[in-house]
Amino acid sequence: MDTKEYHLESPEVYDDLTRMALPHYKMYYETIVEFIPKTAGQILELASGTGFLTSRIRKKFNQSGITCCDINPLMIAQARQKPELSSVTFVPGDITKMIPDGRFDAVVISQCLFAVPRDELAGIFARIRNALVPGGVFVYGDLFEPSDPWEMQLYISHWCEQMKENGMGQMEIELMLGPLDTLISGYHLQYVRESLIQAGFQKVIIPYWYEMYGIVIGYTR
Repeated sequence: MDTKEYHLESPEVYDDLTRMALPHYKMYYETIVEFIPKTAGQILELASGTGFLTSRIRKKFNQSGITCCDINPLMIAQARQKPELSSVTFVPGDITKMIPDGRFDAVVISQCLFAVPRDELAGIFARIRNALVPGGVFVYGDLFEPSDPWEMQLYISHWCEQMKENGMGQMEIELMLGPLDTLISGYHLQYVRESLIQAGFQKVIIPYWYEMYGIVIGYTR
């Protein structure tokens, strides 16, 4: 990993970069939290990073058990420093190979699976489905490829303008957008919907969709 890439993934700046980079980030994260069942007693967040989303979950679900899993120990260490997350259980792990043991009322993940090799997604979705109790909910937000190349270029143009307005430097913008075409190629919302149904989710809805960002909800019986 070179110095520029490391800077982009550095835990110390990750939260600030998220605020600058994600279009309408407040609405995006509020929607994710909104679709976690209000009665959820046990919540699992995968690829939890620095706890940027976890803090918002904890604020609303202050009596629930929250377990977080991330592959990067530096991200976990950064999350542990947040006072509001002192009661959260952190588990190091690679979600392409495992997820924490237990049964959960909700599993949450954001901005991760678009970068996972496609042949590993079925296994991830199956493990998530098996980790949910009957009636459990999978709340998933990510980047998705638009159906038309012209549409994608329009959205990228809007995205660049917003990142610049939010104070993000040109280097960070280029690092974020450089591998995008390859990472999200073929990764459509409909593809994810069909994959979740194949994994055993009975109902799948898409309550949020802004340009290339979408939120998908999978319901079990």
